Amino acid sequence: MKETPFWRRMLKHPMALIGAAALAMFALAALVSFVYTPHNPREVDLDVQHQKPRLMDSDSDYWLGTDNVGRDILSRTMAGARISLRVGILIVVCAGLIGSLLGAVAGYAGGWIDNLLMRILDIMMALPGILLAIVIVTILGPSLQNAMIAVTIVSIPLYARVMRAETLRVKSQEFVEAARALGASDFRILVRAILPNCAAPLIVQITLGMGTAILETAGLSYLGLGDEPSVPEWGRMIAEEFKYIREAWWTVIPPLASISLTTLGFNLLGDGLRDILDPRLRGRS
Repeated sequence: MKETPFWRRMLKHPMALIGAAALAMFALAALVSFVYTPHNPREVDLDVQHQKPRLMDSDSDYWLGTDNVGRDILSRTMAGARISLRVGILIVVCAGLIGSLLGAVAGYAGGWIDNLLMRILDIMMALPGILLAIVIVTILGPSLQNAMIAVTIVSIPLYARVMRAETLRVKSQEFVEAARALGASDFRILVRAILPNCAAPLIVQITLGMGTAILETAGLSYLGLGDEPSVPEWGRMIAEEFKYIREAWWTVIPPLASISLTTLGFNLLGDGLRDILDPRLRGRS
């Protein structure tokens, strides 16, 4: 029977489409922010502190209002999308590459190599991820780059365990035994035979991991372990305005909603990809 194309399976999964649409909205906002924002996201204007959004005040020049130093919240939210999506992509790429390599080597080599690598990763996973990230950033010093390094290190065990499990499954398949019988080197078997057949679960984990990476980085920024205050990070925006939430509650809604919707979008898309890419759940026509 002919296999249903990927895009058709995608169209039949409404949750994946909703997640993809939410992410497309933020990706568009991030791209637009490179060339246009209603106001300078870093410009301070003390004359318009905590100005209400236009929906609450028709005379306002700011669609989502301003923060405690008069910076435009819409412009900062758009610029924050650019930062958060870049952070998520860089973290999952680095953590995915390192974790996949460690997991593939551990699963394929077995023996003491497998035991050593897995025990080290088990120790890392035994610690709460955000706590380990805080310790790492505290040692390296507060900055967005160090926060990204911390979240990357914390994320590596997840990708390693996924890749190890898939490597153990695939390396016993007949085509791997055939490649070994034909004299293929271990490196060639790993790269040409095993890794391509482990891609589907890894893609799902990467998609889910991007939402987690954005959420954890925002958490570090909220704690003051991110970049300088003028940088429009969503977590930092919430931290700066939280003490004014009683009299200016609208200031925390845009960054809080952005973090929530972005994380939800990646989770919905990841769950959808799991259903679509799993051969046991694929629709066939």
